[in-house]
Amino acid sequence: MQKKANTYFWGSKPKSNREGYNNFMKELNLREFLLKRLPVLALFIVIAFHLSLINKTFSEDSNGNLRAASAGYGDIPFHMTQVSKFAFQKNFNFNEPIYDGERLRYAFGINLISGFLLRYTNSWPLAMHLPAMGFMVAGIILTYLSYRLFLKSETGAVIAVVIFLLGSGFGAGYLFRDYSQSTNISNTSFFQYITDTTASTITKWNAIYPDQNIAWGAPLSLVFLHQRAFFIGFFLFSLFWYLLWNWIKYPDKVKWVLLLGVVVGLTPLAHYHSFVAMLVVLGVVAFVGIIKQKKVLVIRLILLGFIILVLAIPQVLYLVQGKSNLTSSQNSFLQLRLGWMSQPTTGSIQFPSESDVSGRVIAFLNFLWINFGIILPMFIFSTGVSLKSKRFRERFGGVLILSLAAIVLFLSVQLIRFQPWDYDDNKILVYFQFFAAPVIVSFFLWLLAYRKLVGRILLAAFTVVAIHSGVVDQIPRLLVSIDDTPVIFNRDAISLAEFIKEYIPADKKIITTSTHLNPVASLAGRSVFVGYPGWLWTRGIDYSLRESHLKEFYADPIANLNKSYISQAYYVLLDPTAVYDWKASEEVFDEKLNRIFSNDTYSFYKLR
Repeated sequence: MQKKANTYFWGSKPKSNREGYNNFMKELNLREFLLKRLPVLALFIVIAFHLSLINKTFSEDSNGNLRAASAGYGDIPFHMTQVSKFAFQKNFNFNEPIYDGERLRYAFGINLISGFLLRYTNSWPLAMHLPAMGFMVAGIILTYLSYRLFLKSETGAVIAVVIFLLGSGFGAGYLFRDYSQSTNISNTSFFQYITDTTASTITKWNAIYPDQNIAWGAPLSLVFLHQRAFFIGFFLFSLFWYLLWNWIKYPDKVKWVLLLGVVVGLTPLAHYHSFVAMLVVLGVVAFVGIIKQKKVLVIRLILLGFIILVLAIPQVLYLVQGKSNLTSSQNSFLQLRLGWMSQPTTGSIQFPSESDVSGRVIAFLNFLWINFGIILPMFIFSTGVSLKSKRFRERFGGVLILSLAAIVLFLSVQLIRFQPWDYDDNKILVYFQFFAAPVIVSFFLWLLAYRKLVGRILLAAFTVVAIHSGVVDQIPRLLVSIDDTPVIFNRDAISLAEFIKEYIPADKKIITTSTHLNPVASLAGRSVFVGYPGWLWTRGIDYSLRESHLKEFYADPIANLNKSYISQAYYVLLDPTAVYDWKASEEVFDEKLNRIFSNDTYSFYKLR
């Protein structure tokens, strides 16, 4: 009987193990397989890293305390006021949770989603993280896809995504300087130092000339960790740009127009700054279409504008109606001025005490250099090359649209203040970098076609310099343990909120202080007379009279019981802010009022 030859899935039996290994590797072509998928793998590493940072912005520890990352210590409790409002209110309404009686004029889309999740899951971490992570992952993937369409390179698209998320100026230089000058760094590494001090490269508000403040940093840290409205806004914008980029190639397809109209039309209540950026980009596309006499494109843009008007105008009117300070006051939302952060405010440009125009211009340029670093001049250079080289424009079709969009977005922030605090306009500058990053990468890809080695070296060097501050900023966020993040609401606050939800009628008003860690507003879903002043100021709400009345009440509750808004209240909360900052007397409250709940941190009284 003839013996069967041994066969293997890669062919005949190898003469040695080494030969078998080589044949196996050759057949699978593993190296080529990995190289082809390396950009996608790198993208998923970026996404996984980002999600791990988002997870640390808000958490519940083993003792049931709610914690927030240091950077989100102020923002997270604010968003919780809206989430708990939508989760626990009996009758759905749009009353402002941090200024009772005012209409909610904030882009609350993501908090509405989280509110419904909290209502049905009763899990704060799940309700806060699921929408944020979902929108962020979708936004990054859409950004990568649109960059890939433009750059025609998977590797280039991933590099552009990294530069967009982590690109910034020279904020890390301040941290290195502070570390070297610190007297308490014996046996402490730089990484441990910035972790222990919760240092950041994205903000510096105490600079003294010739130093400059920092009001701009890596978008990942600046807006994509705890600025919750930006998650849904960025998703909608990246979807808008992906659809728009495809539609520009096929302007006769009406379905793209309809999809774009719906996306833009739904954005105002999702994120104000993203909506403004969309309108700017559409204006740029319309301008280019008119200049190039693209008749079909322009006609379709008019149709798109009509759809946007129908869907967006009611939302815009809802947000602005009744705002007396929209354009007319010093703290107005819209105001012309020359130079972002040039007016005196927290974190503004530091000018020399006595200077002429040239001195102020030099200080302004230094501010831009410190904040944007090499990205801004490299973008200008790349745009110049694209204007000069026809081959460049032919290889990267549409590069002028991206460049013009970035320029208009950047200049709009230099000319118009869109919010009372100029610092908040860095949200529009995020979209400047959204377009600047692929334009810069396109230059290096163009250079690689002619000078491969030089192009690779320059691209690597630029990327390192562009993202070094952004990378440094992530280190303390990554290294810090969740158990070392600040507690925003302990078990006492949670038990108080549960008592209020269970036993206090929803229509009975509660007097509280204006602390930003307010369990009544953030956990129980009840509106308060005056929330945290920092939140109200950035919204253009004059809170001063109400707050003064509250302070008078806490100082003498009986004498001020029937004053103004206080006469509408049925209950009052005595918290640490009332006792230690507003000098309320617990003995007086116990003597004059009926205490119906208390624990180690809070006392809750019935007024009437």
